[in-house]
Amino acid sequence: NDAAVTLAFEIGGSVEEFADRMNQKAAEMGMTHTVFKNPTGMHHKNMVSTVSDILILAKYAFNMPQFMRFSSLPKYEIGEGANRRVIHNRNYLVSSTLTSEYYYAPAKGMNAGSTYESGACLVTAASEKNLNYICIVMGCQYDSEKNQVLSYSDAKTLLKFALENYVYTRVIDSKDIVKELPVALGKDVDYVSAVPDKSCDVLLNKGINISDDIQYSVTLNQEELTAPVQAGDILGSVEAYYQGKKLASANLIAK
Repeated sequence: NDAAVTLAFEIGGSVEEFADRMNQKAAEMGMTHTVFKNPTGMHHKNMVSTVSDILILAKYAFNMPQFMRFSSLPKYEIGEGANRRVIHNRNYLVSSTLTSEYYYAPAKGMNAGSTYESGACLVTAASEKNLNYICIVMGCQYDSEKNQVLSYSDAKTLLKFALENYVYTRVIDSKDIVKELPVALGKDVDYVSAVPDKSCDVLLNKGINISDDIQYSVTLNQEELTAPVQAGDILGSVEAYYQGKKLASANLIAK
């Protein structure tokens, strides 16, 4: 908090001026339900935000490699000799230095804090293979029976659920022959294969079986073609559905 105030004076001249700049940036980013009054997050009766606004900020921060690197460090050493200090990360999902109860290897950053008024709050992320998740919990309390700070345990539960249960699944494959159409007046061949013009990957539950659970709708421009037909000609379209919801679509082209 001291460092945040020092930076506020260096950049904005005062805490108030810096908070004004924070609010200007928040408005530019579309955080329409947020008002900042200081750079620390300490309670102020007029300072408010929402989960959806903090998600906007978290997405912005997630794409800043230096911020993510620093906020993911378990600890950081500053100073030398008698002035040496070790700063421990308050996000126990990324640090097991003070407690290993909440540690979760895929977790990254981002910020943890609490006040009496807001309860325990945590913004963190987890990455595995080609999946990135951001998790935000607010208003959490301390569970005396379980001896747990629920912001950490809830966030860990949510991130584990997401990473263990969802995966990108190819529902449309550009290599698949969806239809074979007859071609009149053709030379040497009397049909052409229709394939998707692109592959489509969708985030789905790992338990979904493509052949049983995904339905397809095929629309053809013509049921029968007349030569000449060129490779790449658009012949129609294909759509993939799961429980009545359209997941993806692609043009069908001549192979």
